[in-house]
Amino acid sequence: MKTKIITIMRWISVLPGAILTSWISWLIVKYACAFASFSFPVDLHSFWGRLFIEAIGTIIMTCCFIASGYYIAPKYKLLTVYALSTLAMLCFIYILIPALLVLDFSSILISICILNGVIWTCVPIRQYEREK
Repeated sequence: MKTKIITIMRWISVLPGAILTSWISWLIVKYACAFASFSFPVDLHSFWGRLFIEAIGTIIMTCCFIASGYYIAPKYKLLTVYALSTLAMLCFIYILIPALLVLDFSSILISICILNGVIWTCVPIRQYEREK
C-alpha cells in the first residue's frame, strides 16, 4: 500500500516537478551569467549579452524540464519523455508562429533553442533506454 501511494505521488509530481526544476535551472543560469560577468568583460545588458543568456538559459531550461520528468516518473519513463517533449514542442510552436508573423528575431532564436533542448535531451534518453 505504501509503495502504491508513493507511485501515485510521483506521477502527480511529474509535471509540477519538471516545471519547478526548469524554473530553478533558469535562475541558476541567470545568476551564474551575472556572476561570471564580473570575471569576463561582457556587458549583460547589451543585445548580444541578453541574447546569449536567453539562448543558453532556454536550452538548459528545456533540457532540465524533460530530464527531471524522466527521473521523477516511476514507470513508462520514455513515454513521459515523449509527453514532456510534446509540451515543449507546443511551447515552441506557440512562440514561433507569432514571432514569424512580426519578424521578432530574438523570439525566433528562443523557439529554436527550445527545439534544440528537446532534441539534445530526447535523443540521449532514447538511446539510453534502448540499451537497457
